Amino acid sequence: MSFRFPARWEGRDHGPNPLSEALAARKAAGADLLDLNVSNPTAVGITFPEDWTGLLVGDSLRRYDPDPKGLRSVRDALAGYYSDRGESVKPDDLFLTAGTSEAYAHLFKLLCEPGDTILVPRPSYPLLETLADLAGLAFDTYPLILREDAGTVSWSIDRKSLTAQITDPSHTFRVLCVVQPNNPTGNILSPEDAAWLLDIASKHGFAVIVDEVFADYLNTEARTALLNSDGPLVFTLNGLSKLVGLPQLKLAWIHVAGNAADTGKAKDLLEWMCDAHLSAGTAPQLAAPELLRRRGEFQGPIRERIAENLQALREIAAANSRLKPLWPQGGWCLPVRCEGIQDDEEFAIRLVEEQGVLVQPGYFFDFEDDETIVISLLPEPEIFREGLKRLSLSLD
Repeated sequence: MSFRFPARWEGRDHGPNPLSEALAARKAAGADLLDLNVSNPTAVGITFPEDWTGLLVGDSLRRYDPDPKGLRSVRDALAGYYSDRGESVKPDDLFLTAGTSEAYAHLFKLLCEPGDTILVPRPSYPLLETLADLAGLAFDTYPLILREDAGTVSWSIDRKSLTAQITDPSHTFRVLCVVQPNNPTGNILSPEDAAWLLDIASKHGFAVIVDEVFADYLNTEARTALLNSDGPLVFTLNGLSKLVGLPQLKLAWIHVAGNAADTGKAKDLLEWMCDAHLSAGTAPQLAAPELLRRRGEFQGPIRERIAENLQALREIAAANSRLKPLWPQGGWCLPVRCEGIQDDEEFAIRLVEEQGVLVQPGYFFDFEDDETIVISLLPEPEIFREGLKRLSLSLD
């Protein structure tokens, strides 16, 4: 008798989408490809300090003395990192995980019953829907409103729409997610939106998860942190993957804030959950304090790459009025409106097949128009500039 997989897997298509098929065909043909989608700093020729790998070896790795919250030395170093940002964080409010995906998984289990609905921004990164699905949760989005004024781009929460969703009696909402800087829009919460969000979370009794993995890559001096909320539960996520550009070091953290009664229970339960997994590896934990101390050495080359590619995009966009970047406040992804393409997926496929250029269609991120694509600001400058030139030619 064959094994019967759970019913939730029935009818799902996990096969490649048309863009993936076009990409595979071009690779199989041996044709060139300029990848404007790559977002792994270690894969784009960025130079990191030569001695960093030495931080992962040593006699200390022979010992295994786990702490459910993560090594105290790491949490102390993280408190110092936040202090450098002008924010007060207590080590006992921090929990280490093996990456932010695991952090989300822990929090979804901590905060939700099976079948509950989580809310995430739209546009946003599609992984959140997958993580909610794996946790047995329903998924809904709340819209961000785009405003453009003389070349300045801003995004804000659609408060009317979000209020209607939260008060809808047909759904049980326990968690709302914020990503700042957002991936891919690059926006951060305005102080007004942040205050309103905390107020409505307190009134309606839901928790807020704030994903800050791109927080060290801002194009503005503005920063709206929710780390010190004393009202609703707020869980802030970050990790080494983006902070020092090393995604192979699977180490992230959760910061817990809110009123004393809720945070006390949340921390007790979260510690119990983390103790059941003990998934944060010893090697990246031992390396973390020094990596955090020297983070400027890792972030500097990434920031230089972002700045160089942004300048190339400005120059090429200035020469083609149909190429309209939606300039971000931070992060290293960027949406670009390509006026007149009418179908973002068809355009992305055509770019692969005819120009050898890979971008992401905007619908992957829930952009509502059909003329937005998303690119990364990390590719090597020669590849980035040539890819943009070919993209621009495709619009003529």
